[in-house]
Amino acid sequence: MSDENPTGYSDEDQMVVTASHLIEDYGTTFVGIGLPMRAALLAQRLHNPELVMVFEGGSIGPEISTEYFPSSTNSMRVSRQALMLPSITDTFAFTQRGYMDGAMVGCAQIDKHGNINTSVIGDFDAPKVRLTGGGGAGDLTALAEELTVVTKHEKQRFVEEVDFITSPGYLDGGSAREEAGLPSVERIRVVTDLGLLGFDPETKEMRIEGVHSHSSVEEIKENTGFDIDVVDDVESIDPPSDEERTFLDRIESAR
Repeated sequence: MSDENPTGYSDEDQMVVTASHLIEDYGTTFVGIGLPMRAALLAQRLHNPELVMVFEGGSIGPEISTEYFPSSTNSMRVSRQALMLPSITDTFAFTQRGYMDGAMVGCAQIDKHGNINTSVIGDFDAPKVRLTGGGGAGDLTALAEELTVVTKHEKQRFVEEVDFITSPGYLDGGSAREEAGLPSVERIRVVTDLGLLGFDPETKEMRIEGVHSHSSVEEIKENTGFDIDVVDDVESIDPPSDEERTFLDRIESAR
């Protein structure tokens, strides 16, 4: 699988567009750096003009410029014309109080119950690789009403059980999340370069719900490190429109 498919748009473009459509009806969303930020900005400019983006560094409702795209959630560029500039602690307190419709994050590993690892690969005390850590992602996945994970689809990334739970999904599945004292999450969805994944409402195990036009159910299964179910009516996800591709090209040229 190449980074650019025969139609001319990149796999990253498809991921960003698919993620942006998932937040078309959000009022507020907590946004991470990279693909999540591009997805939120695309959603705001083309689909959901009232969307309020919230950033970990303490910026709520900024007007992100497409001419000077931020390289970090702590960049002053995410403060441009913001509605509020609270402290980081207060920003996360808004999430705790239920003001966030959703959050978008990335991952190094994700397992069949939606738990995320961004801490270590291997044993925690003697890891093969020590990663950057969760930042505020643990708070977001524990408290947001909806969660969207955006990541490449690779077998070493989609594992039966993560090496370390940095950010909780459904824990062991079923009602384990609620039994651990965490708020229920309305839904978790995973957007990859191959398709869209969701979770069975009872078992809370990952399943294939949508496939990008350049991929297939078989390719998703081949690149997943565990047996994954498939819904009966798998969605065929449209490729990016000309308008979406033009906007993403503008963002890319500003990075």
